[in-house]
Amino acid sequence: FQFMKLLLHCEEPLRAALDVREKARRCGSQWRLTDLTWATLPTGGLIGTQELISEDNYAVLKMENVSKILDDLINIARNRGNNWRHFCALDKMPQKNSCKIEIRDRSPICLLLWMACSLPPQNQIKVLKLMEIALCLPCEKESAKSSSSVGEDSIGVMSTDGGTDFEGSPVACDKQNDFCSDKGSPQEVLLGGASGLSVNDIHAFIVSFILNGEDVEVRS
Repeated sequence: FQFMKLLLHCEEPLRAALDVREKARRCGSQWRLTDLTWATLPTGGLIGTQELISEDNYAVLKMENVSKILDDLINIARNRGNNWRHFCALDKMPQKNSCKIEIRDRSPICLLLWMACSLPPQNQIKVLKLMEIALCLPCEKESAKSSSSVGEDSIGVMSTDGGTDFEGSPVACDKQNDFCSDKGSPQEVLLGGASGLSVNDIHAFIVSFILNGEDVEVRS
């Protein structure tokens, strides 16, 4: 399974990022708390750690393998968008898969964010593309409606009645982007619960990736 292969190849950078986060905790006001683990790490806990990870954790051959796996996953995600979205919305990795870095109990979309925060720029952008595919797929119901309407494009543009027929629907779509935000979506996994992304996490993400990102494509 490609995702598990990716996770295993990213073991060293992920562990290094967690170590950076733990050292920061010990030097801060929360030094009395228990050590961070993959189970207790907040969703946005690794944002900003990439700059502090030693290059020794980026073995050339492993990073080349990571790049190839990411390319394969991007092709799979684009061709099987709905399956990819449902997979990323899982609360945790399927139990039948084994992973020696013991982070199976976290959601795939959360793991993707952690990988984006711990990999070098050339692979970071590919992980962010995988997240974009999961988070920005058009609503299935709206796409079906669009495909059966003359003059509407294939990605699910709202009809000329202003979209009032979707108001109150259990599947809520953004009228400009037509992106799903229904319950059980990757968005809810990222933002929901006590460990979900906070306002401070989102601000840190913007500063780390958009303002200070090393890759031009990330900053754009």
